[in-house]
This record gives sequence, C-alpha cells and structure tokens, in this order.
Amino acid sequence: MADPDPTLYRQRALAINSVSSILNAAGHWAEPETCNAIVTAVLNAHATPPASEQDPGNDSTGLRDQIRRAICEAEGFDWDLDMLEPDEYGDHADAVLRVRDTELQKLHAERDELLAELAGRDEEARERWIQNQLDQTGLMAVDFRNGMTMEIEPARELVAHWIGAARAILGDAPNYTETPIEMEVKVAESPERFAFVLHRVGKLTPHQARQQAEAERDETQATLEAVRAVLAHWEGSDISYSNFATQIRAALGQEAK
Repeated sequence: MADPDPTLYRQRALAINSVSSILNAAGHWAEPETCNAIVTAVLNAHATPPASEQDPGNDSTGLRDQIRRAICEAEGFDWDLDMLEPDEYGDHADAVLRVRDTELQKLHAERDELLAELAGRDEEARERWIQNQLDQTGLMAVDFRNGMTMEIEPARELVAHWIGAARAILGDAPNYTETPIEMEVKVAESPERFAFVLHRVGKLTPHQARQQAEAERDETQATLEAVRAVLAHWEGSDISYSNFATQIRAALGQEAK
C-alpha cells in the first residue's frame, strides 16, 4: 500500500482544525472525531457525482444532509429521521459549508496563481530554446509560403563560428581529435547521418596514417621476399660474393656501389 501524500495529509489536518474552529466560534463544541467525520463527508460528497443534472458546485442540499448525518453518527447516534428534531445538526452543517466555501476560494486562488506562474515559465523556456536553435544553426528567418525560403547569417560569420568551435574542440591536440562531430539531416522521410572528423590542415588523419603504415608494411614484405629469393638461389650455387652482394642490393632497392 502506498504511503499517503504528505501534502494531502496536511491539508486534511488543516481542514479538520478549520471545522473545529468554526463550530467552536458558533458555540458548538465538537470532538476531533466529529470534525474528521465532517471532513470525510465533504470529501466523499465531492468525489461522488450528483444524481441530478444540476451543477454539483451549486447543489449543496445533498452535501448538507451528508454533513448532518456524519455529525450524528460521529456522536454515536443512528441516522433516523423519525427520531431527529427538524433540521437537527443543520447549524453545524451550515458552519461546515462556510468553511468549505472559504477553503475552496483559497484553493482556486492558489491554483490560478500557480498556473499563471507556470505558464510564464513555460513561455520563457520556449523562447530560450528557440533562441538557442537560432544561435546554433545561424538561421535568421524561415518562410514556408510558396515553398521554403531561409535567411541565414553571412558566411563570414558562420565560418568564424566554425573556427572558434574547431579551436575549442581540438584544444592542445597536435593533429586530430577522435571525437566525431555529428549532425543529423532529414531528406524527405529518410533520415541521413553525417559524421565529420576534425583535424588540423597539414597533419595526418587516422585514415591517412593507417594508409601510410600499410604501404610501408607492403614495401617491407616485398623486400623480404626478394631477399629470400636471392638467398634461395645463392645456396648450392657457385655465384660469387660480388654478384651475391649486387643481387642483395637490388632486392633492397639500393643502387650498386
């Protein structure tokens, strides 16, 4: 079972105290159990839709009778209309209804004030988001009438933004950053993703460095194969050392000396 909402618990306690104060001021002392029963009756009445077609906020007759019955039963008596005086406990019910009307007015005022405050904050957040998007994209205006027309910031200003961003991203990196810069665009209904790797001009990118290393590896392997072929041919043959040295230098790609 979930714990009771502390806010609702506090509001209920305040309502019970208000009922007790009103009844005492009217000269009707009531036990805390009686005040609690009155508050329960009011809450139940508001939670149950009225049977009539009338506005439930204007139909206080049924609620008044429920309060009278709650007070009667809280004092230990059965709710028997034949045994009650005409409109018995009615003054108690009227006092409670006055409390209800006062509390409802306060709640409505607090609700309206809170909604007004939230509406203002929501508008401010929306404006901040729009301005942030405009600052990031360089978009100054968009018109969707007769197609789509965009007005963007001058290219010189956009390039300045990109250079500033590149410096901030690279920082002290000597050549490149492995963190990709990504942006997402949408063509028709098919989203396409593009990634850019930022690096300094004149420096090797990871791809270029890998290509260079692979080329050097292939060249070294080819040289080793040529040397192995010379060695295999030299073993068991009467080739002179001079010719052998010449063939080795040729396999290594060196000029004969």
